[in-house]
Amino acid sequence: MNNVIHLVTEPVYKLFPVPRDYLDDVIEVAMPLLDKARQKVSPETDYSQIENDLRSGDNMLWIVCEKENDGNNIVAALSTTIVKNKVRKTFRIDYMGGAKMDQWMWKVLQKFELLAKEAECSAIVADARTGWNKFCKVTEFVPKYTRYEMELK
Repeated sequence: MNNVIHLVTEPVYKLFPVPRDYLDDVIEVAMPLLDKARQKVSPETDYSQIENDLRSGDNMLWIVCEKENDGNNIVAALSTTIVKNKVRKTFRIDYMGGAKMDQWMWKVLQKFELLAKEAECSAIVADARTGWNKFCKVTEFVPKYTRYEMELK
């Protein structure tokens, strides 16, 4: 006889900022995730430049963790920065890599929207693969341009 009720729960995902003093605690897991994004979006950027920008404080590292029975599991990493020029100030998502994005992406974007407004930014911007189009359709993101490349032989 089975009289125990088993509840099926959704995984819990949390976004954490990683202060510079704690980069060494997560960098070995985060950098490969960010590098996958770099290879697709910005292959001309040197791998070490991402880490240098994080260590200098020019960019902020964020990790997305999935709560598991034995602790937190890092499933994604993001790099952001605030860009201010003569025209406007924007919250820029430089790199985002990981797994299960469809399960945590909305919460992260909501948090980034709050942070961007708090920082008095006029927009959130991101260069991304065409896969971002699915997020654009259900958010207020609008594709502004498409980048074309021709590899030279």
